[in-house]
Amino acid sequence: MALTAEHFLGIYRVRKSCQDKGITNPPKSIKDFTADFVKELESLNSEEIIEIRKSETGRSQFIVVNTGKILAEIPKT
Repeated sequence: MALTAEHFLGIYRVRKSCQDKGITNPPKSIKDFTADFVKELESLNSEEIIEIRKSETGRSQFIVVNTGKILAEIPKT
């Protein structure tokens, strides 16, 4: 699945806002992931294409298609 950085940023800003307000209360590792991922996405061009892939360990990774840079990996909870 490949979508723009803008798409993911919109979703993860909402998730971060819900976490910050206490609407959702995931484990600390997920809160940290969300905050870090939002920062990474904010640093990108909004039209940059991001792909979700499974790592060798089976975890989901968000990868910039043009560079192959791994922006984030969803932590185990």
